[in-house]
Amino acid sequence: MIVARVRDKMVCPADLQVSVMRVDGRWDAFPEFIDKEKHPDCLARIVFAATELRTLYDLAE
Repeated sequence: MIVARVRDKMVCPADLQVSVMRVDGRWDAFPEFIDKEKHPDCLARIVFAATELRTLYDLAE
């Protein structure tokens, strides 16, 4: 769901992969193998999408 939302904005590389992991009692999304300097808008979009989706969904234990 995160990758689909981010790709719609066309700011991320086509081969983007995102891992979702539980961190400190909540889930978070982490992009894999992305150059932070080349794609700062992509990283910001991933954070935004994860925050938005976190309000709607919770992962089971």
